[in-house]
Order: sequence, then C-alpha cells, then structure tokens
Amino acid sequence: MFQLNEQSFYDKSEGTMLGVGADVRAAELGFSWRSEPYAWFVVAVLTVASTLSMADRMLLVLLVEPIKHDLLLSDTQISLLQGFAFTLLYATCGLLLGQAADRSNRRFIMAASIFGWSLATAGCGFAGSFAQLFVGRVSVGVGEAGLAPAATSTIMDYFPPQRAARPIACVSLGSVAGNGMALILGALLIQTIHTMGPFSIPGLVTLRPWQSIFALAGALGIVYSGLFFFVKEAPRHTNRSLEAERPETAPRDSLLVFLRRRWRLVGSQLLGVCLISLLVLALHSWLPTLFVRRFGSTAAAAGYAYGLAVLFGSLGGVIVAGFLGDALVSRGIRGVQHKIMTSAAILGFVPAIAAPLMHTMLASVLVAAVANFFFAMIFPLSTVSLQLITPNHLRGQIYAVYIMMSSIIAYACGPTIVALFTDYVFKSPSQIHLSIVCTVALVGPLGAFLINISRKEYVRVAPTVAKDPVVLEAT
Repeated sequence: MFQLNEQSFYDKSEGTMLGVGADVRAAELGFSWRSEPYAWFVVAVLTVASTLSMADRMLLVLLVEPIKHDLLLSDTQISLLQGFAFTLLYATCGLLLGQAADRSNRRFIMAASIFGWSLATAGCGFAGSFAQLFVGRVSVGVGEAGLAPAATSTIMDYFPPQRAARPIACVSLGSVAGNGMALILGALLIQTIHTMGPFSIPGLVTLRPWQSIFALAGALGIVYSGLFFFVKEAPRHTNRSLEAERPETAPRDSLLVFLRRRWRLVGSQLLGVCLISLLVLALHSWLPTLFVRRFGSTAAAAGYAYGLAVLFGSLGGVIVAGFLGDALVSRGIRGVQHKIMTSAAILGFVPAIAAPLMHTMLASVLVAAVANFFFAMIFPLSTVSLQLITPNHLRGQIYAVYIMMSSIIAYACGPTIVALFTDYVFKSPSQIHLSIVCTVALVGPLGAFLINISRKEYVRVAPTVAKDPVVLEAT
C-alpha cells in the first residue's frame, strides 16, 4: 500500500490539513489512470444495467391480471412472486457476491450477473404454473444479487470522495427512476406483443403474450452483458482517515468487526432506509393494479401513467440529491446527508398517503410523482454516506448487507403486506387503495425516525471527505 504525494498536502508532525484546495488536487491524483469521459461512460453502462435489473423486476407488476387469469392465482400468490420469490436467495447470495466484489474482478461479476438474471427472466416466459414461475423469480433474484455491490464499489474507485454523490446518483437512476422507465418499456412491450398475438415456436411451444414479454426482456439483457468487455477494473482506493483507525501492521477488520463497531449507525440508517424502500415497493407494486381495478385503465395505460410519475419524480429527486450532496459535503458539512434524507422522508409521506385516495387517475399519478421525488433523494445519499465510512475492502459487503436487509424488509414484505390487507382485512380487490394507505401509514413515520436518529452517530464517525486524501491500495 502506498500514499499519493502525501507530503504535499498532509503535515505529519502537526496532524492537520494544509488546505482544502490542495487536498482535493492531491486526492484527484489517485484517479489519473482514467479519463473523465471514460469514467462517465462506465457510469452510463452501470446505469443502464441497473435499469435493466429493475425492468426484469417490475415487468410482473404490469402483468398481474393476465398472469392471475391464466394461472388462477390470488393477490397473495402474486405478491409472493413479486417479493418473496425474488428475495428468497437474493439476500444470501448478495452477501457472498458482495464479498467476491471486494476480492475479485468486479467487471466479471457484473457481466455474469446480468447474463444470469436475463437468462432466468427469459425462462419465466416458459412458466406454465405458479411453482415454475416461482422458481424463475428465485433465479432472477440470484442473478441480480451480484450487480449492485460490485457497481457501487466500482464507482467509488472511479471518482474522488468529494465527487462521488453525482455518479452514485446516476447509477441510482437505474433503481429509482429506472422503475419508471421499466414500467414505460414494459407497457410498450405489452402493446407490441398484444398487437402481434401469441408467439409460437413450431413443434415446441406457443407463448401467451405475457410469456413472450418475459422472453424478449431476457434476450435484451443477455445481449447487453457483452458491453462489460469494454469496462476496466478500477484500482482500489480508500480514505486516509479510515486507514488511520488501525495500526499499519494490524490485520484488516472483518465485516463483523466493522458492524460491531458501527452498529448504531449502520443499523439505524439501514433499517430506516429499508422501511422507506418497503413503502416505495408497496406503491410500485400495486398502484398500476389500482389504476386497472379502480379507474378501468388498461395494463399498458397504467404502465405508461405510473411509469412517467416514477420516472420524472425520481429523476428530479436523484438529480437534486446528487448535486446538493456534493455541494454540501465538499464544504466539510458533516451529517448533511442525513438531514436531507430525514426531510425527504417526511415530505414524501403525505403524498404517498394521498396518491391511492385520489378520485381520478390523473390526480393519483401527479401526487405519486411528488412522493417519488422526495423518496428518490434518500437512496443515493444513503449509499454515499455509508461508502464514505467503510474501508474499501468492505464496501461491496456493506452494500450486500443493505441488499439483504432490503430484500427481507422491503421486497419480501412490501407487496405482501398490501395483498394481505386486501385478501384478509378488506376482503375485496376493489379496496386495494385502502390496503396501500394502511401499509404506508404503518412504516413511513418509523423509517423517517430511524434515519434521523442515525445522524448524530454519523457526525461523530464520518470523515470530512473534502479534506481526507485517498490511499491507493496495492492489488
């Protein structure tokens, strides 16, 4: 391990920094191996990959009614396909693949993940029963578990800490605004496939329209995985202040040691963010179905409408979060991410409650867009703030912990809680709007509270990234 031009910006005898401008310039030297346009090319590749992952997850949302009709399923069974099946192995595989991302070639992990989940998505197109579709969704979850930890770790090594929020926010577009794009593209596929009619493979199988959509989406992902041959594996960096926490001769902390030392911060922040994710997944999973049931919309029209709400709402939120986060963090303001996240959670709660109760589809779409704007601000800021306090050799794993918690709390529970309210409390599919409201009301305030209480702990332990030089790790 060696440090970059240490004496030019760090005074060992005094243990103090010599100037923010000099620190920033010195930190930039650790990234001279790549050009700025190429770094943003990699961001674009990862953003599209993240969008494809969300497209494969969200297609099922638009196909609820035809799948229910053809496979004779209940809302609760559909919710299990949306959440539980996807997360059954997603969480545990995420931990293993996060560890692999910290030790192995991240480019290969990301390419293999995209190829694997796309193949599984195509396989869902050949499912003829609940059990077969369940297995397909489990396989999609296994494949998708490898992308996010490796992508997040890669971005943190492509950009200096004081400029990490914007690229992380761009990649987050794939998982927040990408939901909207996935719904729009899914609606386009639905219209196209329904126009073409059933697709037949002579002598083998005839695919229903919803099956053809899964098969086509999977094929697109398989082709896209080849683009990772043009992505370079980045040298690994970490902040000097994190390295200074342990003696030079001491072994690196394991994930468990790090979590034990930071459990108050990591636990409260991740639990709070995961509860907000649960709320968002409840809206994403059932608002398009609400439009079909309550307003008589077609699946394609519901996908276009809610997709636009998610796309433009989340796009604005992520962009604002990225620029605001970089601007304030570069000034050395600690804990600002958590202040923004807490405010966004509170401001998003009211429109999230109101959207399902609107009396017209247009009003519901507009209010939902406002909710998505505020909630979208939370996720990139949470990712950056945790990455900044995590040593490089644990960054993939800490993101995998988030994936595991998000899988169990948000993906497995969000769609199912709404369905359980519908099937067993209100006992009518037409009352789906009340089920969504009850779910949001249960989890929203607690999520905002937990994010807020993590702020003080973060202020105590976080590095001032505008002043901390990076360390380039030998690999």
